[in-house]
Amino acid sequence: MSETQTPQPNSTSTVDYATLLRRFHLLMSLVTGGGLLLVYLQFGVDHLLPFLLGSALVWVNMTILARGLGGVLNGEKSLAFLLLFKLAMLMGGVYLLSQLFPEQRTTLILGLSTWVIALFMVGQPKSNSAVNTLLILLSISIPTLGEAKPTEAELLEGEIFVHTVKIGESPMPKIIAEGIIKAPIDALWSVIADCANFKKTMANIKESKHLGFEGGFKRCELVVDLPFPLSDLRSVVNVKLNKGKSVYSRKWSLVEGDYHKNQGEWRLTARADGYTTLKYTVHVEPKIAIPDFIARAAQKSKIPNMFEDLRELMGKRGKLLP
Repeated sequence: MSETQTPQPNSTSTVDYATLLRRFHLLMSLVTGGGLLLVYLQFGVDHLLPFLLGSALVWVNMTILARGLGGVLNGEKSLAFLLLFKLAMLMGGVYLLSQLFPEQRTTLILGLSTWVIALFMVGQPKSNSAVNTLLILLSISIPTLGEAKPTEAELLEGEIFVHTVKIGESPMPKIIAEGIIKAPIDALWSVIADCANFKKTMANIKESKHLGFEGGFKRCELVVDLPFPLSDLRSVVNVKLNKGKSVYSRKWSLVEGDYHKNQGEWRLTARADGYTTLKYTVHVEPKIAIPDFIARAAQKSKIPNMFEDLRELMGKRGKLLP
């Protein structure tokens, strides 16, 4: 009698890609939501947008990849084309966001990293996913919670303190930046008072002209260079220059241009050590077809560049002090 062979069950297990994708979406929602709260606590409201956009970018890319791989397995799509499209979309998005938010790249990178946490948690037991995800987010954020104004020692090392103040019903806040430049007040004043040469001396100024004097004010025309896809912003402003014993100021107000409001001040204060404390205040409402929160973030991110450019220019002119 021959032995009857009992068929063995197929040991190859199938993977429910649809369920995994749904779980990935759930975890991305948790990671992104928790990350937004932690970013707000440690960096402030102006860092929320780059984090959110970075997370959204990788979220969309991972969804495209997951759905595309399903099509590849069914013989419906080309893997090479899928990867090429995904790579182009990801790299183009990262480049655009890095140009829009050059001073918030830390939070942008955190946003771009959310998919790693979510993908890691997809393979964890459901009962542990939420707890583990929040623990990972806390481990990233706790070292920087409670970030405050830099100390004088940190300002002397080059830190720039940038903060905002709500102005009535205006959609745009007043932005205030403070820093210390290790250069004499007169050396910095020669740059800040000379609007005709802002194109050469100030960050993001595409064109600059001195138009003469009107009613006791110095009149200047400036064109601010914004990154693609934003359009440049032109303004004509009246400038009031004032030199006191140890405090110099340059105040301006809008005459006409691509703004509803544009006013601000450079205030320079001479220090006993020969250095200069700079305070920059600006309140603008640009006539620009993008959401106000994007305009706020883009504007605030550019301000520290002006301080860095001034510091670099003083070095080139041999005016920096030890």
